Amino acid sequence: MNVAIILLAGKSERLNNDTSKQFIKINDKYLFEYSLSTFDSIKDIDSILLVTLKDKISFVKDIVKDRYNKIIDVISGGKNRQESIHLALEYLKQHQIDENDNILIHDSARPLVSKEVITSCLESLSIHDSITSAIKAYDTVSIVKDNKVIEILDRNYVYLHQTPQAFKFLTIYEAHSIASKSKMYDKTDDVSLIINQGKEVYIVDGDVDNFKITTESDLKRFIKMINK
Repeated sequence: MNVAIILLAGKSERLNNDTSKQFIKINDKYLFEYSLSTFDSIKDIDSILLVTLKDKISFVKDIVKDRYNKIIDVISGGKNRQESIHLALEYLKQHQIDENDNILIHDSARPLVSKEVITSCLESLSIHDSITSAIKAYDTVSIVKDNKVIEILDRNYVYLHQTPQAFKFLTIYEAHSIASKSKMYDKTDDVSLIINQGKEVYIVDGDVDNFKITTESDLKRFIKMINK
């Protein structure tokens, strides 16, 4: 079984907008629906679990009711992204998911995820237990401390992570459980938790259009792209 967890629990603190970005309405469609529509349309995706803010659960349920075929539930997230995913995995564990089922985790702030990237993640899971979509860095990348460049990285080995990231259920569930027990809450994505256990993570090609909407300029870029 292939299950997608889509996160729409962020508070958009870096976006100069009174509305959380996932709930901004663009062309009669909420931002989170763009990626949701893509996942829902892929035949190999069996189920979708939405994770949102506690006070938005009823709102989201009303939006998605009778519009999407594969949503199993809308649940409350936690204090941060990592806790939200852990809660989603605990929910799935209580609903008879198999340890070898495939889990795809996606941020709704990446509305232009393509079917090709999602399918590539699923195909790679037939070989590996942990996958991230990523794009190669073409600019020079440096480590900076106190406004001073400390080190220039070899960009031939530098990739920019995107979502979806994909895992066998048992692999990602154990990684989150260990992190929670260790009170490790500072990891910015799920791959970090896998690497922290000394396990391998493999890359599939991402897409430059699968960018994350973080700032006002990102939002303007997205609107321009979909209104071409």
